[in-house]
Amino acid sequence: MAKFSQVQFKPSVDLSAIHAAYVVATGAACTDERTENLLVKPAAELNTRLLSSSIDIPMFWHSLYAAYAAGESEQTACESALSAGGCSELQLEQTGKAVARLVAECTGKFKKRFPKLEAQLELRANPLKTKWETCGPGLLIQSAALIWDSTPPTGWWPAKIHGWLVQPIRGGDGQFDAKTQRFWIEAMLTDGDPRIPEVLRVGWLVTQLAIARNSGTKVADSSGRMPWGLGTIPIVLAAGAELDLVHGPLPIADTVRWWRMGDDAIAKILIDWWGQWRQTKTSMPVALKALDKMLQSTRQPFLQRKIDLSDIEDEL
Repeated sequence: MAKFSQVQFKPSVDLSAIHAAYVVATGAACTDERTENLLVKPAAELNTRLLSSSIDIPMFWHSLYAAYAAGESEQTACESALSAGGCSELQLEQTGKAVARLVAECTGKFKKRFPKLEAQLELRANPLKTKWETCGPGLLIQSAALIWDSTPPTGWWPAKIHGWLVQPIRGGDGQFDAKTQRFWIEAMLTDGDPRIPEVLRVGWLVTQLAIARNSGTKVADSSGRMPWGLGTIPIVLAAGAELDLVHGPLPIADTVRWWRMGDDAIAKILIDWWGQWRQTKTSMPVALKALDKMLQSTRQPFLQRKIDLSDIEDEL
């Protein structure tokens, strides 16, 4: 069994185009004004079409990323994403054609903007790939040791993971799809924040895929499941500190913001939780139940009760 995952990085022009369309369509902060101006009209029309069909927009985009990463054709990918977003079978064919046309318009404009993107992504990604080859195995081993207080269970790490490289449009970004065991990451030439190297984001993404593979849950889900996505942020940072990738106090709050995982209130809770865990060294599943309870204050503004790890230990 693999002691850690082998990551195979590949550039993806198609996924880069979908990423750009998503950023523009959802009004997210974009660092490429020219691309934003090119895509704003078809992206707005796409939004209108999705809203008029009562589609779950976040689910649509997540599924569209996954479908493109899996190599599905444009039409099939759009229909898969619409179905995941709640489109009825009666509307699927008609809506799918309209949405595929608008997605194609977005991707076509993007590809004309970057005609040599595949080769450019290969070059852009070299620093990140080199850093991962050097530090990645150690980062995963250290992270697993913190999660499991020793060696992870047999088969914890997937043997091979595909990491898709996309054109930077947000100054650093990345997500994963648990079902297909793939992640994508913006191919940054340099670290957007030197205190939080992009190689740590790769480590965090690979860790999420390992967790999802073994637990069968949506690890980033905040609806009541254990909040692995947040909980593993300080774990990966601490693992990075062991490899001299992070210096000084762990930049937990800055990482939460930089990776768009939450606001200042969530960051403060995570820092408090991490401080408690360092003192108690409670088993991680138990500690994550405590974190989930602590996060209830962000879901229920009037909840005042302070929760410690001992609250969970007493219940078990």
